[in-house]
Amino acid sequence: MSAEDPLACIPTAQQIPVPRDRDPLRILARRLCHDQAASLPDLSHCVVLLDPPGAAQALRTRLLDDARNHGCPALLGPRITRLRDWAAGWPHDGPAPLSPHGQELTLVEALQSHRGLFTDADPWTLSSHLLTLFDELTLQRITLPAALPDFMARLERAYRSAVPLSGLSREAEVVHRLWRAWHRQLAEHKATDRQAAYLAQLEASLSALPATTQIYLCGFDTLSAAEQAWASALAARGQLSVLISPTPGGEPPRCAYSRFLDAVFPTRREPHFAARATAWAQGCPHSPANGRLLVYRAPDTEREARAIDLQVRRCLLDGKQHIAIVTEDRRLARRVRALLERSGVPLFDAAGWALSTSRAAATLERWLETVEEDFAYAPLTDVLKSPFVLPHWSRDKRLGAVYRFEQDLVHHENVGRGLARYREHLRYRARRLRGARGEAVKQLLSELEHAAAPLTSLLDRSQRHPPAHLLAALDTSLERLGMRSCFAADTAGQRILEELAALKCASRHQSLTLNWQEFRTWLGRTLERYNFRPPVSTAPVRLLNLGQSALLHCEALIIAAATTQHLPPRPPAAPFFNDRVRRELGLPDSRSHHQRAFRRFTRLLHATPSVLITCRATDGQQTQTASPWLDALDHFHRLAYGTPLSDGGLGQWVNRPEAEVVHRDSAALPTPRTRPAPTAKRIPQQLSARACQQLLDCPYQFFAAHCLELAPPDTIREALEKSDYGERVHRALQAFHQAVPGLPGPFPAATVTTARREAAIVLLQDISEAVFAEDMEDNFQHRAWHQRWRKRIPAFVDWLIRRGRTWRVEAVERNSEIQLASAVSLRGRLDRIDRSKQGLGIVDYKTGTPPTLDAVTRGEAVQLPIYALLAGESACRVEYLALDKEPPRPHAPVEGEALTELTTATRQRLVELVTAIKNGAALPAWGDSATCRHCPMAGLCRRQEWGEQATAPRQEPE
Repeated sequence: MSAEDPLACIPTAQQIPVPRDRDPLRILARRLCHDQAASLPDLSHCVVLLDPPGAAQALRTRLLDDARNHGCPALLGPRITRLRDWAAGWPHDGPAPLSPHGQELTLVEALQSHRGLFTDADPWTLSSHLLTLFDELTLQRITLPAALPDFMARLERAYRSAVPLSGLSREAEVVHRLWRAWHRQLAEHKATDRQAAYLAQLEASLSALPATTQIYLCGFDTLSAAEQAWASALAARGQLSVLISPTPGGEPPRCAYSRFLDAVFPTRREPHFAARATAWAQGCPHSPANGRLLVYRAPDTEREARAIDLQVRRCLLDGKQHIAIVTEDRRLARRVRALLERSGVPLFDAAGWALSTSRAAATLERWLETVEEDFAYAPLTDVLKSPFVLPHWSRDKRLGAVYRFEQDLVHHENVGRGLARYREHLRYRARRLRGARGEAVKQLLSELEHAAAPLTSLLDRSQRHPPAHLLAALDTSLERLGMRSCFAADTAGQRILEELAALKCASRHQSLTLNWQEFRTWLGRTLERYNFRPPVSTAPVRLLNLGQSALLHCEALIIAAATTQHLPPRPPAAPFFNDRVRRELGLPDSRSHHQRAFRRFTRLLHATPSVLITCRATDGQQTQTASPWLDALDHFHRLAYGTPLSDGGLGQWVNRPEAEVVHRDSAALPTPRTRPAPTAKRIPQQLSARACQQLLDCPYQFFAAHCLELAPPDTIREALEKSDYGERVHRALQAFHQAVPGLPGPFPAATVTTARREAAIVLLQDISEAVFAEDMEDNFQHRAWHQRWRKRIPAFVDWLIRRGRTWRVEAVERNSEIQLASAVSLRGRLDRIDRSKQGLGIVDYKTGTPPTLDAVTRGEAVQLPIYALLAGESACRVEYLALDKEPPRPHAPVEGEALTELTTATRQRLVELVTAIKNGAALPAWGDSATCRHCPMAGLCRRQEWGEQATAPRQEPE
């Protein structure tokens, strides 16, 4: 496999050879100071063109060190930059180049007028592939024939076909016509593409470059035809020096390790692999790779990441301060970065990460989804909880309003979307519940509506708008939401604002129009394709990809994700033309891409005294295969020495807990309690019937839910559940008996008689229709719940008729509160209070399964006796009404003396329990199996650890 350095092919250039195991930047600094010794300390006439540019700071440091060796304590350094950035400083006479975003818009506009060529293909993806192809043609100085038949003939020669190829003809027509359309569009815009402008700038530099300027090329492992011509012209004038890596075998062997690598990867025809390994072992009986080249084959991705984290920390403990991780697997890189940050290890990620993966971009995306989905709760709450919105609100005020929005409107009112519906239910809630807090939510909704207004009129996909108009609307929306100012204070947010500004600049003079979906695609692709890179730092660990490693020299190196999927890296997707045609046209093919990657890989193996190569057997559910380059190293060593390359003990250490970094709180632990007891300030001041039931079922459940206030919030539901169904039925029955704003009713008579049965049924059906109507708008499945209740309405009215012969309705849905013990009250809402000659009767509606009469009279279910206490005067009867029964009928009725005794015993029991809690009594976990099975505090409960001391027999009421 060829490993020739392309810079070595530039004739007459001054070559600066760099042995593969030496620091190229150090050698360049020494050579530059040596060549320019007469000019020191002024090197301003020199230009160093680096690829990649991230090594500029390291080169400046080395230049200053070498200048001191020449007696210069300070230095007026050379200009160190990228070739493209340097070329951009030379003006040319041609038209101004379009920006990358401008090129994309221009080509998409050309594609819209040639829809017949690509039918179902995405114009944005197609434009990306075409721009890549057109850029390559320009950089290689290739011009397509003016006539399509001439172009076809050239392609047929490349395919070595004597007959026309139908598929080829289609491919050629697409490329040829769109190439010509692209250049017509550029001419109409009086602009040029970036690559043509770049070539013009290189030409301009040759004529305007001062004769005293000396240029040094460093780190380039590929040059286009145009760049080679420019470099050759400079070299012919004696103004170019190039840093080159000697061909393996073309330099004297420096050490056994380098000879070992040359034996594994020979550059000329050598004996068979096994024969080479045998011959090598005979000449070198001790492996030079031991201790220098390690291989760890992990079972999965997580173990591979942990091994890399462990190896980095081992290197740091050994005193190494220059460590590099090279990988093409960005997902693995993110996991490694997270592990190292958790370990407190500073890391510089030279590759950066896509803007779309940043928190700022996620907030922007969720805001657009919010507007598109009519303020659906899921994206809306994500936006409101983000720190990138509403900066003029304090954090507590914003999160408090979000909490009320979720609890009041989403959870309790079950509203899933729509500003109008949110406001409607906010007004209903304010009328229905005195003291309901809704001002903050109302203000929040107003601000959201104001911020969304510029975008809502653009959502119609049938309407098309200029990109500048769409971007201006987005900018106004972000400004009103406060997102723009928040982005300006965030590093990733600043990059997003830069790209938005670039999009706006590119779209100013475009005649292309987009609908909303096309605009979203364009914006999304921009955030996906452009990266955020943190500022260059002096962190001891650097994270690079293979293309950024050309000038790397470090104390320890990790080549990660050495699998066939990532090493060698796959060439960029090229939907047009196969490799044979690309070679015929003079374009880079997959073979040249593979050779370039191989040169980079083999140079890395020499670039450090310590190399670890990692791979994995599986990635999720997919089996992974090791890179052939890794297998070649490992297999050669196995054939030569009978053992694979060592993993340096990583396999043993990676699974050991003591190898992980754990952050522990150094503060003293509180005194352990076998049974928790609340402090005085944690005791709730109000107890509901549900809280009392929890206290009796399991004191610890009460402690966690009401003393620690850890009761889990209701989940946001898209569909009604049984509890929601019960709430709707309760509301319908309330409206039947008393006026409820926004609903029909109430029934005009105090009691329902047989003569008015049909009128009562019709009214209750109308009320129910109104109550369930909004739910049915949200989800068609909600009709089933409505129909379920509608079927039971006639039977319920029959119960009302029977009930009305003895009882008369006095109140429905009445909130009541009484004092239970010192500073603790009992509160609840009574579904229905009736009166007869004997006294009050309490009815509690149940759409689920009510407790049994035995559970009520034994004191296991305390809801009914508590409601009797809350009635305010002696109730003569309490009961459940099972609404889901056919027909509805009373359940677990308690009346007379039995009710009096039960009510008295329940009150006394609750007073004793509250008093005991105030006196510091423990609240153990003693729930039975049914209570524990559905306990929301199961994740906190330590019943088994507390042991027998935490368990007490349940006391039955006397």
